[in-house]
Amino acid sequence: MTARRLEGIYLEAMLSNKLWTKEYILALIISFMISISMNMLFSTIALYGRGLSGSDVYAGLLATVFTLAALASRGFMGMIFRHFSLKEVLLLGALMTLAAAIGYLFWQGLTALLFWRMVHGVGFGIASTAGATVISSSVPRTRMLEGVGYSGLSMVLAMAIGPSMGLSLCQSDWQLYQKVFVANLGLGLLLLGGVCLLKIKPLAQEEQLSEQEKAQADTVWKAIIIFFVMLGLIMAFAQSSVSTLLSVYALDKKMGNVSMFFLVYAGAVIASRLLLPKISKRVSEKNIIVACFVGLSLCFIAIAVNDTAYILFLIAIPYGFAGGLLSPILQVKILQKVTVARQGSANALYYAAFDGGIGLGALTWSSIGGAVGYVFVYLLSGVLAAAGAVIYFQASRKNADTT
Repeated sequence: MTARRLEGIYLEAMLSNKLWTKEYILALIISFMISISMNMLFSTIALYGRGLSGSDVYAGLLATVFTLAALASRGFMGMIFRHFSLKEVLLLGALMTLAAAIGYLFWQGLTALLFWRMVHGVGFGIASTAGATVISSSVPRTRMLEGVGYSGLSMVLAMAIGPSMGLSLCQSDWQLYQKVFVANLGLGLLLLGGVCLLKIKPLAQEEQLSEQEKAQADTVWKAIIIFFVMLGLIMAFAQSSVSTLLSVYALDKKMGNVSMFFLVYAGAVIASRLLLPKISKRVSEKNIIVACFVGLSLCFIAIAVNDTAYILFLIAIPYGFAGGLLSPILQVKILQKVTVARQGSANALYYAAFDGGIGLGALTWSSIGGAVGYVFVYLLSGVLAAAGAVIYFQASRKNADTT
C-alpha cells in the first residue's frame, strides 16, 4: 500500500471522527436558543400571570400547561419522524415557538395567554427533541458521549442565563414584562433563521438497512431501552425534590435565601460536562453510573441532616457533578442501542421520561413534605437514588448490554 493511500485512509478516519463540524456547532447554538427561550419565560412568567390575574393558581397554571403540552408532544414524535424529515420537524418546532412569541406580544388576556403557553410547550417539545436528534446524528458514534455532553452543557447555561435575562428585563415588575415578550420574539426569529441555515443530512430509512440493522432498530422498544429510560425517570424523580422544594425546605430550617445553591450546582454541572470525555476514558461507564447514583444518594441524605446554608452550598458541588455526569451517559446508552433512523424516537422517549419524572416528582414530594415533613422527602430521595445504583449494578452483572 502506497504512502499516499495510507495518508488518505488516515485523513478519512480523522474526518469521520471529527466532532466540531459546522453542522454540530450550529445545532448547539439552535439548541441553546430553544432552551433559553423556554427558561427565560418558564421561571418568570408566573410573575406576569399573578399580576395580570391576581391569582397564584393562575400563575402556577401557566407553568403546568406548558409542561403538559411539551410532555404530550413528545409522545407523538415517533409518528412525526416517520412522516417528515428531521429538518422539517425542527422547522415545525421553530415555527410554533415563533408563533407563540408573536401571540404573547399581540394577543393577550387570561385565556389567550394559556393558549400561547400550550402552543409554546408543543413547539418546545418538538424543537428540543429534533434539535437533540440533529446533535446526536451529526456526531461520530465513537464521540457521542462527548457530543451529547456538550449539548447538555448548552442547556445548563440556558437554565442559568434565561431566568436572569427575564428578571433583568422586567425588573421583577409584571407591568414591564412586555420587554421579556419582545426579547422572546427576537429569540424566535433567530431560532428560525438558524434552522433555515442548518444543513441536515437525512436520517437513514429503515428500508435501506440490513436485516441485522433492522433488528437493532427494533430494540428501541425492547426491555434494554426501557431499562435505561426507567433509570432516567428515577434520576429525574429524585432530583425534582431539590428543584421544586429546596427553597421551602431552607426557609423551614431558617437558612435564608439559598439561590447560591443553584448557581454552585450549575457550575458543578458545567465542570462535569467539560471533564466527561477525560473521565470516560479512565473509568468505565458502568462504574460512573453506579458512582453517580451513590453520590446523589449521599447528597440527598446530607441535605436532610444539614442545618447550615454554607454546608448546603458545598453539597451542591458533588450533587451537580454527579447529576451532570449521569444524565448524558444514560441518554447515550439509549442512543447506542438504536440506529440513526430511530434516534428521534429514542430522544423523545428519554426526554418524556425526564419531564414525567420532574412533573410527577414535584407533585409527590410536595404531598409527602406537607404530610410528614421535608426531612423525610430528602431521606426518601436518597433511598430512591441508592435503589437506582443497586438496580443498575445487579442488571449489569446479568446482562452485558447494560454496561
